[in-house]
Amino acid sequence: METEFTLDELHEFSYFVRSKMDETRERIVNVRMILGFEGTDQEDFNKILKFYEQELSRFEAIESKLEKMKVLSLDAK
Repeated sequence: METEFTLDELHEFSYFVRSKMDETRERIVNVRMILGFEGTDQEDFNKILKFYEQELSRFEAIESKLEKMKVLSLDAK
């Protein structure tokens, strides 16, 4: 099943993805700061850091696909 999105919908998706990326980047910074404190469970926080880095990578891939869809949508007009 193929779904067509309007350019406005693609912009909304992009905005949502960018906001999630910003949230994830902020979490990565926070985890890295916590890792700098003595007594921090390094192993657990490294797992959390890896999770957020993977999440950011997925959002970046989605953003890239949305940008390609926007270009294709503009070319089709």
